[in-house]
Amino acid sequence: MKITANDLRVENGAKIASETFGQGNAGDTILNVNNLIISNGGLIRTGTFGAGNGGEVLINNANSVEVNASQTILGSNFKSSLLNAAIKA
Repeated sequence: MKITANDLRVENGAKIASETFGQGNAGDTILNVNNLIISNGGLIRTGTFGAGNGGEVLINNANSVEVNASQTILGSNFKSSLLNAAIKA
């Protein structure tokens, strides 16, 4: 997946993800942005929940990247995150 923008905000529980839930590799997430803000439980993630590689998160041309705060939804706390994970089922 590729996203190109001057400013990108992922916030209030929003999620940008490239994931697989079976065997296989997750795709890469490529962000061509000047300013990236992930806040209030926002999430950018590549990952797999089976056999395979988690993919990559690539941030190009960024002047600033800010990851902060968390959000509580139904009593659970969700931290803002930028991550890659492979969880073998």
